[in-house]
Amino acid sequence: MSSDSEYIPPTFLTEKQEDEFFSDKDVYGLRNYGNTCFMNSIIQCLNQTTEFTKYIVSLEYYHDLKKDDEIENDIQSLQKRLTNDWYRLQRAMWNTKMSLGPKSFHQTIQILSMKSGRIEFVGHHQKDATEFFEFLMENFHMATCGEVDFEIEGEPKHEWDKMALVAADSWSKFFKKEYSKIVELFYGQYHCTITCPECTYKSTTYQPFLTLQVPVPVNKPVVSLKECLSLFNREETLDLDNQWKCENCKDYRKAQKKISIWSTPQILTIQLKRFTKDKKKINNRVEFPLDSLSLNDYSIGYGREKATYSLYAIVNHNGDTGGGHYYSFVKKWDGTWCIANDAMVSRISEKDLITNSAYMLFYRKIE
Repeated sequence: MSSDSEYIPPTFLTEKQEDEFFSDKDVYGLRNYGNTCFMNSIIQCLNQTTEFTKYIVSLEYYHDLKKDDEIENDIQSLQKRLTNDWYRLQRAMWNTKMSLGPKSFHQTIQILSMKSGRIEFVGHHQKDATEFFEFLMENFHMATCGEVDFEIEGEPKHEWDKMALVAADSWSKFFKKEYSKIVELFYGQYHCTITCPECTYKSTTYQPFLTLQVPVPVNKPVVSLKECLSLFNREETLDLDNQWKCENCKDYRKAQKKISIWSTPQILTIQLKRFTKDKKKINNRVEFPLDSLSLNDYSIGYGREKATYSLYAIVNHNGDTGGGHYYSFVKKWDGTWCIANDAMVSRISEKDLITNSAYMLFYRKIE
C-alpha cells in the first residue's frame, strides 16, 4: 500500500484459511519510544482481538475507508492514514519473527492528536491506556463509518417491546449516519434511569458505551469483579452540587440514579477504575473469571442470559498516578498466555494472570 489512493482488492479469508493464518502465529514484542508502553500494551491486546484483526488483515476494512473525494479536512485524512498504518503494523506483527518498532504508527498518532486538539497524546509523557484505547477506536470508527438503515418491524406487544423501540431509536440517532465495524464489535448500550423522590417521575435514557468503567471497592485488599460490577450497577443518590432538575416538578431534587446494561457488545472492554479524583491509586487485588463471565445480573435488555464472556487479554499498570509502567497479558490462538512487556515476550501461566496491577480486561462473547 504505497499510497492512500492505491486500490487494493480485499482478500477475504475462508474459515479454514483464517484458522491456518492464526494458528501458527506467535506474539512478538514492540519497542518503546520513550514512555510508549501504554500504546504497546493496547496494540498487543487489539492484535489478539481476532474478530477485529480479521477485518483488518483481510483488507475488508479497505472497502469501508472514506475515499479521497469524500475527505473534507486534514483530520479525516489523518484518520484514514492512521487506519492504513494500523493495517501495515498488524500485517508486520503477524508475519514477523522478531520485535517491531511501531514508529510510523506512533508518529501518525502524534500528528492526529495535535490536529484534533487531543494534546494529552502529544509528546513523550506517560498516557492513560484506557483513554488511548478509546481515542484509537474512535478514530478507526470515523475513518470507516458510513450511513446505514435501521429498520424495526412489528408492533410493540408489551412494556419490554416499548423499551426496545426507545433504545433502538436512541441507537439510530447515534449511529445512523456513522455506523462501522468498530460499533458492531465493541459498543454496547446503557439503560439509565433517574427517579424523582417527590413525584416519582422517572427519566429513562439509553447511551452507547465503548468501555465499561467499574469502580474498585477500597474497603478490603481482595475483591471480586462481581463486586465491582455490583458497585457500578448500584443505585446512587444525586445530591449536593449534583442534584437533578425534575422535568415534572421543575425543581432540583436528590434523585435516585441507576445504570444498567441494555445491550452487550461482542468484545467487552472493562476498565477497573483504580485512579481516584484526588490522584491516588487503588492497588487492591481484583479477582476476575477467565471464562464464563456473566453480565446477566447487571443487564435488563433482551438476550441478557446470553451475555457470557471469555477473557483473552489484560492491560496491567505498575506504579502510581504520576507515571508507572504498562504491560499486557495476551492469549494466543492456541490457548496459551504470554506476557508482552514492550520488546520482551515470554510465557505466563493462567494461575499468574490475576494480580494487583490489572487495569483493563478484554473479553469476547461466547456464542
